[in-house]
Amino acid sequence: LVGSLEQRNLFQSIVTQSGRQHARFGVRPSQYAALGEALMWSLECKFGATFTPELQASWRALYAKVQAETLRAATQA
Repeated sequence: LVGSLEQRNLFQSIVTQSGRQHARFGVRPSQYAALGEALMWSLECKFGATFTPELQASWRALYAKVQAETLRAATQA
């Protein structure tokens, strides 16, 4: 996903396909929030002090966008 951020159509296609697949797998909306928190924790553990509040905010914003678009696609699956 990160590699496709500057390619809007590719980014949207990846997220949409992911949402549809996750719906078929039975992923529930509440599980996306848990994944987001696990992602933030993992990044913080990996990068330590270099994972600044600004960087964390950027990752949270990206994940929020991905989560919203994935859930939207899942409802259309």
